[in-house]
Amino acid sequence: LPVVASNNDIFTRLICHKGNGMLFSMFDENDLATCVLELLDDKVLYNKISENSKLFSKQFSLERMVNEHESYYLN
Repeated sequence: LPVVASNNDIFTRLICHKGNGMLFSMFDENDLATCVLELLDDKVLYNKISENSKLFSKQFSLERMVNEHESYYLN
């Protein structure tokens, strides 16, 4: 599922607008609604963001995290 989040400092480090999610202006419910409606209306965008977010999330897989921690402590 595509992520829709406010464009605060934390989320803008993780989410690229219309890349792997949608960002809306904080405290702007109209902008939030616009993002959601755009995803509902544009299936190509919805599928693109869905695929990109799946790819992005793989860098946080349990296997990768365990391997990185093991590598850090063993070297």
